[in-house]
Amino acid sequence: PYPQHHQQRQEIFFGNGLTANYQARLRYMIARYAHYDHILAWEVFNEIDLTQAADEQLVSWTEAALDFLAEHDPYQRLRTVSWLRERWPEMLALPNLTLLQVHRYIPHLEHVGPSDSDVIAAMLSDVIHLRHAQRPFIFMEVGHHGHDDSDVPGNHLDRSGVALLQKSWAGFLLGGAGTGMSWWWDSWLEDNDLWRLYAPMQRAFSLIQWDDPGLRPMPVDLGSDMRILGWQSSRQALIWPHSRWSSWHNQLLQPGNNPHLGKRFAVTLQSMSPGRRYSQLAIHMRSGAVVAAHTLHADGHGRLQLKLPPYDGSIVLIITPQP
Repeated sequence: PYPQHHQQRQEIFFGNGLTANYQARLRYMIARYAHYDHILAWEVFNEIDLTQAADEQLVSWTEAALDFLAEHDPYQRLRTVSWLRERWPEMLALPNLTLLQVHRYIPHLEHVGPSDSDVIAAMLSDVIHLRHAQRPFIFMEVGHHGHDDSDVPGNHLDRSGVALLQKSWAGFLLGGAGTGMSWWWDSWLEDNDLWRLYAPMQRAFSLIQWDDPGLRPMPVDLGSDMRILGWQSSRQALIWPHSRWSSWHNQLLQPGNNPHLGKRFAVTLQSMSPGRRYSQLAIHMRSGAVVAAHTLHADGHGRLQLKLPPYDGSIVLIITPQP
């Protein structure tokens, strides 16, 4: 039903609210699928700014689509839309936008610049303003960038899933409502048996009591040699000590360029329960194996000195209270 020229298509689709065809599609989707409890959210449009329509049209159309879903979905499932630009406050302000998205790709290796090597810093910059939005967010698309399966040099180089490991864990430990969700699931993940890397995540996450109202994502000091990503309350913590030298760039393009490998670091958690005894498990991010277990004691000021194994970049720590 749309003309050949993209500007005419934009006007027909976005210019006058929701088209009758789109409303009918939404009604069908709600009637057909709304009762399934394994559907996370309704996404009204993917990367909507790529349509190149005027911002005012896109925001107005998205608001209408979200409002339609809010009115007609009896289960009030989460509602979302995605875009590529880094900031879009007008879209972020829509009241019926209940799940926020971030898309973060490592550029095509031919175009990687100095600022692209530190994916943790890039992901943190994506979410700083989202942490205050009082709504859940997810890194809904992450991975190496490419145009199709045959043109993703990062995937061809990264057979062990370095980017998957870092972006999945960081997506959650920076405050996300789930892990970073990798693209290339039907090619790169499948061909290299990388699905196995999700099992250790599930194991580690299951050891934390997520109904703890005190849990908060921890602030990350990007200027530190050893960054601490994770969730913490006064009762428990899930943390990933991550050296700034352990970037995907160093591991894939400059192997051996990590002076922190094998060294021991001192990490102290603040604001734990004074005088309380805790269990610490060190879990390997690739195998899910428990590589060390310790009993720790917080001092009278709530400071808890952790016991880190020699650094290899692949250990997360689970801190839970003992009886």
